[in-house]
Formats: sequence, C-alpha cells, structure tokens
Amino acid sequence: MHESRHSKHSRSEFDMPATRRRPRTEPVRRLARPRVQRRDEFQPKVIKSNYDREAWDTVFGKGSGLQPVRDTGIALQSRRDMRLAQKKKQFNVTLVVALTCIVVLLFTGVIWMQRSDARGRNIAKKASVTSAKAAQSKQTAATPSGKKSASGAALITAPSLNKSIAASISQESREESVTASNPTPQFATYKNIKIHLPVSVKKLTEVAFHQASYTYALRMNTHLPISSLDKARGQKGTKRDKSTQPQGLNTLLCGSALEYWRSGRRTGITTAADCGAAASSLVYAPISGTVSKICTYNYENKVDDYEIHIVPDDHPHLEVVLIHVKSPYVVEGDRVTGGVTPIARVRKMSAYVRNQLATYTDHGGNHTHLQINNTASPAYAKRHQNDGTESESDAAKVSSSGSE
Repeated sequence: MHESRHSKHSRSEFDMPATRRRPRTEPVRRLARPRVQRRDEFQPKVIKSNYDREAWDTVFGKGSGLQPVRDTGIALQSRRDMRLAQKKKQFNVTLVVALTCIVVLLFTGVIWMQRSDARGRNIAKKASVTSAKAAQSKQTAATPSGKKSASGAALITAPSLNKSIAASISQESREESVTASNPTPQFATYKNIKIHLPVSVKKLTEVAFHQASYTYALRMNTHLPISSLDKARGQKGTKRDKSTQPQGLNTLLCGSALEYWRSGRRTGITTAADCGAAASSLVYAPISGTVSKICTYNYENKVDDYEIHIVPDDHPHLEVVLIHVKSPYVVEGDRVTGGVTPIARVRKMSAYVRNQLATYTDHGGNHTHLQINNTASPAYAKRHQNDGTESESDAAKVSSSGSE
C-alpha cells in the first residue's frame, strides 16, 4: 500500500476531537482572581415583581425546590403585600391629617372660649358700672347733701343719720372702749401722719401687710414685729395679748403683725394693710382729715364694694383709702378724727371670695383694706382718668392660699 508523506504520523492523532485541539495562535487564558463579595451582597434583595407565588411555581415548576431568596438572592413581593403596604401608607397619611385637624379645632375652640369669656366679663363690668352710676345719680338727686367730685362723677352720699342710729353707734363705740380720749391705737405711720387701727382692739383679729396693686401706693412704717406665717397658720393668729394694750391718746398697738407676699406686684410689702375683724364690725377713720370721695366698684365681678377716700390734714397730695366696707356713715366733705369717728362697717367678703387672711385667722378672714396713695403721681392720674373709681384690689395673683 502506498504510503503518504504523512504516514509517519499515526492516524489516531487526526482522530482527536476538535475540542481537545488548541490553535497555536489562541492566547493562554488565565484564571481570574476570585472577587471578594461585600457584606451587603449576601443580603437578599427585595424587589417589587409582578410574579406572585403561583407565577413562580409556573415558571420553575411546582415543587422544584427553588426559593427566591435562597437560590437567587431576590425576595419577591407579592401583589397582596404591595396592596397592604400601600393601604398602610394611605392610612398613616389619613391619620396624621385627622390628628392635625383635631388639634387645630381644639386650639381654635380654646381661643374662642377665652375671647368669649373676656367679652362677657367686659359686658358685665360695663353693665355694673352703668347701674352703679345710675344709682349714684338717683341717690344724689334725692339727697340734698349730694356733691360732685372734681372729676364731675356723682358721689354716693349716705343718708343723714337719725338720732336712734347715731345713739346705737355711740353705744357700740363705748362698748369697744373707743372714745375721743381713748382712740384706737396707732399701728403705722407715714412721715408725720399717724395711722390708727381702723377697727377696735376688741374686734381685731390680725394686722397683715402686703403689696398694693398699683405703684402710686406709698410704703408705711410700722413698729410691730413680724411673726412667722407658718406659726400663725398653725395657731390661727399671732396670739396677741390684748390685756396689755395701753389706753389713752397716742398709744401704739401691742403684739405683732404678719406679712404675706402676692406674686405679680411691684410695690413694697408695706404699701397695703389688711386689718381683720368680724363682719359688720365698726370701721373707724384711720387718720384725721376730710372725706374726699365715697364711691362704689365691682370686686372681681362678684360684689359691689365701697371705697372711702380721706385726705389727711396738711397733705393735700395724699389720700388714705379704705375698701371692703359697707353702710358708710359719712359723706364727702365731712371732717373725721383718726381712731374716733365711725365711718362704715366691715363687709362680709368671705361670702364671695376666699380671703387670704382666713388662712391665719378666724371669722373667714374678713377685713378692711387700707393704703396711702400719692395723688400727684402720673400713675394715679392715668388710673383714675376714666371712671374715677379706685378698685385697689383688682384681680391679683396671690402667692399663698386665698385672694384679696
């Protein structure tokens, strides 16, 4: 048999599969270095897909054993889960909007209620002032002794006291040991003005100093030592020994006094004094001078109260004001003697308000309020330019229990 020139090669070499032959021109492929996977690449990726569980089984075969997260790293979210998530989001938005609307409505309601209350108080105050002025005008027209103040406002004048009333008052004063030769004792002074106790020692419960409402009130000086409020609260008073009270002219009140603070006031602690006594006790003129004005005001929209203004002798720019009194026995222009002249009676304020003095005394803490005003002060002129009333104890915040 004729041999070919390639006979020196075995036939088995040409019968090798093509996959085992590698051309000489093909470059040698080197294995790439394995890429280090990041930590987050191991976590399953959640995507939103239109495939649900049934679609997955249809594609890969039911029972194929393939799981999205385990075999592909992809967590499929079904349509049901997508709808639930969307509904939850819509619910949260709706809830936030509803809560916001509720808060706005509540806030608006509170503001409306406050404004309505303020408007109601103003209307009630105007009505009370109008009725008081009408009563003043009527009484002034009926009483020949009615006079006009410098501001032109009608003043309330007490009817002339008949003999029986005058005799009853004189008898009561004598029973309280108050006479021209034995006036009520002095408890404070301002410069050379001697301020007598406005109630008798027998009827006195306590004397308590505090801040006045307005800055034109002047500081009084007192010789009385100040007792502890805690002690007075426990024993209901300072336990003043009234048997040691001296008798006669120019005597000083025995015992001690109290001081309580009221928040929100910028005046001194001795610019006002509460002189406690049982309701309907006689009130005496605290200084010698002339009655300049008697008028009414509405206290905290609860009770109509009297004010009695007295100008001390030789001090025309000052006035002593008493409030929380009833049944005035004097009229404008009357001369009064300090510690001797009965001018009114203590009003029962405990029937309308909680008196701060009630914390430390008996008888409901009823008292008459006293202070000295500087009528030359611009603050005084500004305060009285409207209706001319004093209203010295307008709504005040009290640091301890009770109110004015």
